[in-house]
Amino acid sequence: MKNFQKPPFKQNAIALGFTFGVHVLAVVGLLYLGMSKPPKPPEQIKTILIKPQDLQPTPREETEFTETAHENIAPEITQTAEPSIEPAPVIPVAPPKTNTAEQQAARLAQEKAKAEKAQADAAAKAKTQADATAKAKAQADATAKAKAQADAAAKAKAQADAAAKAKAQA
Repeated sequence: MKNFQKPPFKQNAIALGFTFGVHVLAVVGLLYLGMSKPPKPPEQIKTILIKPQDLQPTPREETEFTETAHENIAPEITQTAEPSIEPAPVIPVAPPKTNTAEQQAARLAQEKAKAEKAQADAAAKAKTQADATAKAKAQADATAKAKAQADAAAKAKAQADAAAKAKAQA
Protein backbone atom coordinates (compact mmCIF):
# COMPACT_ATOMS: atom_id res chain seq x y z
CA MET A 1 0.00 0.00 0.00
CA LYS A 2 1.30 3.44 -0.91
CA ASN A 3 2.10 6.05 1.69
CA PHE A 4 0.44 9.29 0.54
CA GLN A 5 1.62 11.32 3.51
CA LYS A 6 4.44 13.60 2.49
CA PRO A 7 7.17 14.53 4.97
CA PRO A 8 6.76 18.01 6.48
CA PHE A 9 8.53 20.94 4.85
CA LYS A 10 11.98 21.03 6.49
CA GLN A 11 12.68 24.72 5.87
CA ASN A 12 9.33 25.90 7.22
CA ALA A 13 10.89 27.93 10.04
CA ILE A 14 13.25 29.76 7.68
CA ALA A 15 10.44 30.61 5.27
CA LEU A 16 8.18 31.87 8.06
CA GLY A 17 10.99 33.96 9.58
CA PHE A 18 11.81 35.55 6.22
CA THR A 19 8.15 36.35 5.47
CA PHE A 20 7.60 37.77 8.96
CA GLY A 21 10.76 39.94 8.68
CA VAL A 22 9.76 41.35 5.28
CA HIS A 23 6.28 42.24 6.53
CA VAL A 24 7.62 43.89 9.70
CA LEU A 25 10.04 45.95 7.63
CA ALA A 26 7.26 47.03 5.25
CA VAL A 27 4.90 48.00 8.09
CA VAL A 28 7.62 49.99 9.92
CA GLY A 29 8.54 51.80 6.69
CA LEU A 30 4.93 52.72 5.98
CA LEU A 31 4.44 53.91 9.57
CA TYR A 32 7.57 56.07 9.33
CA LEU A 33 6.36 57.63 6.09
CA GLY A 34 2.86 58.18 7.50
CA MET A 35 4.03 59.77 10.77
CA SER A 36 6.58 62.16 9.27
CA LYS A 37 5.62 65.67 8.28
CA PRO A 38 4.89 66.17 4.61
CA PRO A 39 7.36 68.37 2.72
CA LYS A 40 6.51 72.05 2.38
CA PRO A 41 5.02 72.97 -0.95
CA PRO A 42 7.20 75.32 -3.00
CA GLU A 43 6.50 78.99 -2.51
CA GLN A 44 5.34 81.03 -5.42
CA ILE A 45 7.87 83.42 -6.90
CA LYS A 46 6.54 86.92 -7.25
CA THR A 47 7.61 88.98 -10.21
CA ILE A 48 7.48 92.75 -10.08
CA LEU A 49 7.97 95.04 -13.02
CA ILE A 50 10.21 98.03 -12.30
CA LYS A 51 10.37 101.11 -14.43
CA PRO A 52 13.73 102.83 -14.97
CA GLN A 53 12.38 105.94 -13.28
CA ASP A 54 11.74 104.02 -10.05
CA LEU A 55 15.45 103.15 -9.69
CA GLN A 56 17.62 105.56 -7.74
CA PRO A 57 20.31 107.07 -9.92
CA THR A 58 23.87 106.26 -8.87
CA PRO A 59 26.13 109.31 -8.71
CA ARG A 60 29.19 109.33 -10.96
CA GLU A 61 32.50 109.07 -9.27
CA GLU A 62 34.61 112.16 -9.42
CA THR A 63 38.21 111.69 -10.52
CA GLU A 64 41.00 114.20 -10.34
CA PHE A 65 42.17 113.54 -13.91
CA THR A 66 40.54 115.39 -16.73
CA GLU A 67 41.79 113.15 -19.49
CA THR A 68 40.15 109.84 -20.17
CA ALA A 69 41.70 106.71 -21.58
CA HIS A 70 40.49 107.20 -25.13
CA GLU A 71 41.77 110.79 -25.18
CA ASN A 72 45.16 110.04 -23.56
CA ILE A 73 47.23 108.79 -26.49
CA ALA A 74 50.99 109.28 -26.43
CA PRO A 75 52.50 110.45 -29.73
CA GLU A 76 55.40 108.03 -29.39
CA ILE A 77 55.79 105.04 -27.19
CA THR A 78 59.03 105.12 -25.24
CA GLN A 79 60.60 102.27 -23.36
CA THR A 80 61.60 102.99 -19.84
CA ALA A 81 64.13 100.16 -19.47
CA GLU A 82 66.64 98.77 -21.90
CA PRO A 83 65.89 95.22 -22.89
CA SER A 84 68.25 92.88 -21.13
CA ILE A 85 70.23 90.56 -23.33
CA GLU A 86 70.32 87.25 -21.56
CA PRO A 87 71.65 84.09 -23.06
CA ALA A 88 68.98 81.70 -24.10
CA PRO A 89 68.38 79.00 -21.53
CA VAL A 90 69.99 75.71 -22.33
CA ILE A 91 67.33 73.12 -22.84
CA PRO A 92 68.54 69.60 -22.14
CA VAL A 93 68.27 67.52 -25.25
CA ALA A 94 68.23 63.76 -25.38
CA PRO A 95 71.45 62.34 -26.78
CA PRO A 96 71.18 61.77 -30.50
CA LYS A 97 70.02 58.32 -31.38
CA THR A 98 72.63 56.11 -32.88
CA ASN A 99 71.96 54.89 -36.35
CA THR A 100 69.28 52.31 -35.78
CA ALA A 101 69.49 51.06 -39.34
CA GLU A 102 73.09 49.96 -38.82
CA GLN A 103 72.24 48.33 -35.51
CA GLN A 104 69.29 46.55 -37.05
CA ALA A 105 71.41 45.38 -39.99
CA ALA A 106 74.07 44.06 -37.59
CA ARG A 107 71.43 42.30 -35.50
CA LEU A 108 69.90 40.75 -38.63
CA ALA A 109 73.34 39.58 -39.76
CA GLN A 110 73.94 37.96 -36.36
CA GLU A 111 70.55 36.26 -36.45
CA LYS A 112 71.21 35.04 -40.00
CA ALA A 113 74.63 33.67 -38.97
CA LYS A 114 73.06 31.88 -36.01
CA ALA A 115 70.36 30.41 -38.26
CA GLU A 116 72.96 29.22 -40.80
CA LYS A 117 75.09 27.68 -38.03
CA ALA A 118 72.05 25.92 -36.58
CA GLN A 119 71.12 24.66 -40.04
CA ALA A 120 74.68 23.40 -40.65
CA ASP A 121 74.71 21.68 -37.24
CA ALA A 122 71.37 20.03 -38.03
CA ALA A 123 72.67 18.87 -41.43
CA ALA A 124 75.86 17.44 -39.87
CA LYS A 125 73.83 15.67 -37.21
CA ALA A 126 71.48 14.24 -39.83
CA LYS A 127 74.48 13.06 -41.91
CA THR A 128 76.12 11.33 -38.93
CA GLN A 129 72.82 9.72 -38.03
CA ALA A 130 72.33 8.53 -41.63
CA ASP A 131 75.89 7.16 -41.69
CA ALA A 132 75.34 5.31 -38.42
CA THR A 133 72.06 3.90 -39.72
CA ALA A 134 73.69 2.76 -42.98
CA LYS A 135 76.58 1.16 -41.07
CA ALA A 136 74.20 -0.67 -38.75
CA LYS A 137 72.12 -1.85 -41.73
CA ALA A 138 75.25 -3.09 -43.56
CA GLN A 139 76.40 -4.95 -40.45
CA ALA A 140 72.94 -6.50 -40.02
CA ASP A 141 72.96 -7.56 -43.70
CA ALA A 142 76.44 -9.09 -43.34
CA THR A 143 75.37 -10.96 -40.21
CA ALA A 144 72.22 -12.22 -41.92
CA LYS A 145 74.25 -13.34 -44.98
CA ALA A 146 76.78 -15.17 -42.81
CA LYS A 147 73.98 -16.87 -40.89
CA ALA A 148 72.27 -17.89 -44.14
CA GLN A 149 75.55 -19.41 -45.42
CA ALA A 150 76.08 -21.22 -42.14
CA ASP A 151 72.53 -22.58 -42.28
CA ALA A 152 72.99 -23.66 -45.91
CA ALA A 153 76.28 -25.40 -45.02
CA ALA A 154 74.68 -27.15 -42.04
CA LYS A 155 71.75 -28.27 -44.22
CA ALA A 156 74.10 -29.58 -46.92
CA LYS A 157 76.13 -31.48 -44.29
CA ALA A 158 72.96 -32.93 -42.80
CA GLN A 159 71.83 -34.09 -46.27
CA ALA A 160 75.27 -35.58 -46.96
CA ASP A 161 75.21 -37.41 -43.60
CA ALA A 162 71.70 -38.65 -44.29
CA ALA A 163 72.75 -39.88 -47.75
CA ALA A 164 75.84 -41.62 -46.31
CA LYS A 165 73.74 -43.25 -43.61
CA ALA A 166 71.21 -44.40 -46.17
CA LYS A 167 74.02 -45.91 -48.29
CA ALA A 168 75.49 -47.62 -45.28
CA GLN A 169 72.18 -49.22 -44.40
CA ALA A 170 71.45 -50.30 -47.92
